[in-house]
Amino acid sequence: MKIWKIWLGGNPIPEGFKKYTDTWNKISGGEIITVTDDNLHEFVTDIPHIENIQVRNHLVRYLLLFNYGGIYLDLDVEVIRDGELWHSKHTHFGYESESWVNNHVMITGKQDNPLFQTFALNTIAISQVRSLQEVELETGPRLVTNTLHTIGEIKCKVNNIFTHPESVFSGHRWYETYKPEEIRPETLSVHHYLHSWGKNPKV
Repeated sequence: MKIWKIWLGGNPIPEGFKKYTDTWNKISGGEIITVTDDNLHEFVTDIPHIENIQVRNHLVRYLLLFNYGGIYLDLDVEVIRDGELWHSKHTHFGYESESWVNNHVMITGKQDNPLFQTFALNTIAISQVRSLQEVELETGPRLVTNTLHTIGEIKCKVNNIFTHPESVFSGHRWYETYKPEEIRPETLSVHHYLHSWGKNPKV
């Protein structure tokens, strides 16, 4: 299973991410592929110019999963353990709150999944017609959540698409501090919300 590691913008990947990305090796049989501006063209082509790096990152992750399938993880995601979900032939997302599905962990066992093409096309459209302070959210969790709503009830299996409780991929909210007790038997990863693309990054 390909595990996509994306860093755009030209600067080196901050050292603070390494302690998290090193844990990705817990996923047995995973092939970690680092995608940067230097080799992006090897994987995706004809990407429109998007100045906002985070929105561009959103577009690239959707296109990579559409073109190749695999696992996408934000660089501040710590893998807690291996598990069947990482190797699933189906598509998996996780909630980050009661209402929103996040795009920091996405799994799809096959390429050419039209859902990720829809994510990509909607990201392009939003980036071209909107000037929003929260455009990162509009092309990230809000886009994923709203798109999933259009295909049915997202709290269960629909068309081999699964959404999981917060405890599986994201045990605490973005404004909270990680606590070890959030790790449960079903927890596969923790998102540490370092906000590398924001005004006040934690790395």
